[in-house]
Amino acid sequence: MKSQSIPPPPRGRVSGGIVISGPLLRWRRSWKRKSPAVGRRNKMSIKNKPRHPEGNGAGAEANIRKIPGGDTIFDVMESFDGYGQRDPQWINEQLEKSLIIPGVEIPRPDVVLHVGRGELTRGSISGGIGKEKGNKSTNAQIKSAAILCGGIDILRPGVGARRVLVGDTEQGSYWGSLSVDRIRRLTGGKGLDGLTYLDLRVYDPGDRLAIIAAAIERYTPDFVVIDGIRDLVNSVNDEEAANELVGKLMRWSVEYNCHIHCILHQNKGSQLANGWLGGALSKKSELVFEINKSKESDEIAIVTALLSRGLAPEPYGLRRDADGLPYIVDGTFLTSVASERKAKAVTPATIDDDLLRAVLSRVVPGNGMTRTPLIMGMQQELEWEGIKLGQTALRPFVDHCQEEGILRKEKPEGSKYPHYFLVKGQSC
Repeated sequence: MKSQSIPPPPRGRVSGGIVISGPLLRWRRSWKRKSPAVGRRNKMSIKNKPRHPEGNGAGAEANIRKIPGGDTIFDVMESFDGYGQRDPQWINEQLEKSLIIPGVEIPRPDVVLHVGRGELTRGSISGGIGKEKGNKSTNAQIKSAAILCGGIDILRPGVGARRVLVGDTEQGSYWGSLSVDRIRRLTGGKGLDGLTYLDLRVYDPGDRLAIIAAAIERYTPDFVVIDGIRDLVNSVNDEEAANELVGKLMRWSVEYNCHIHCILHQNKGSQLANGWLGGALSKKSELVFEINKSKESDEIAIVTALLSRGLAPEPYGLRRDADGLPYIVDGTFLTSVASERKAKAVTPATIDDDLLRAVLSRVVPGNGMTRTPLIMGMQQELEWEGIKLGQTALRPFVDHCQEEGILRKEKPEGSKYPHYFLVKGQSC
């Protein structure tokens, strides 16, 4: 009996395999598997790119885009996280409200507070971030006082802005009362009937948020301060909770025509606000202020616009007077303080060469040493002399000692890097 051979596949491209008549009923290329999507429409492409539910704008129910299987775009959208059971008519209404039409002028939002050339406007949120005890609350207090009393220095309230709500989640009643008294003294007793201050330390995160929402609805403030937005969620690294909270604040700022200023810590070692919450707040804020103590003087806190959607305000400083009241320090004073510190900085010209010779005699061995170990040794020996300098700051000292003939630089035979040697007769 003759064995039947398998006929070769026909030439040309065959999608999904072919049917062969004869003893072999079916033949399919083993390396060509049939895709499960063949003959079907992938709903994910519709889900990820929802189209206008009314087609080309005809507005008829029949024009709502159909998906194979009889589903409409709204049936697919029900699987969106957070979509819920939205009514298609409601979706269409919100879509119309969300349109920005070319050529149609939209009025500029009213200003709640001018910060120099910068602005905090109604319908927006902002952030005040910084390290622990860096005067973030003080910055918010002087802004609040400026709105209540009609202006303080470069802080000038917008037209009609006179009501302030503060939600304090951290300090407690005693320290909160001191903050209220500080605001009272900053205003000179003016406009205090427009201040509402809440002590929310004892409540759970959800209760704090609910109380703030009720206060916004009852008192209709122009400027809202949330001193400790971190305490409105269980974790700053909960992405869903962070986005939901920031979304609520943005919506409230629009619905109640106010500006909401949120205070949050920075991460250690960086300028980034803390956690997912800090990231969401920074991305959605009109302005993000960084408030930290000055490197030039611990008595001054520097306020800078870290992020700005519009024109950024100039940096300014906060300093306390003899009575503990903060006042604004302008950029000219900050420049003078920085110049004074720079004048007092330790440089090769401010250290006697005899001291440098003594230090190097204890550091440099007879066979010399390369630059990095030399700098590290100088750093340690100078610290014993009461002079603290970083390794970067010490690099000019090595060049200075070489120019003054205290050190000589040469590359020993067989060495990959040049060495520094103490010049003979210069040791102490």
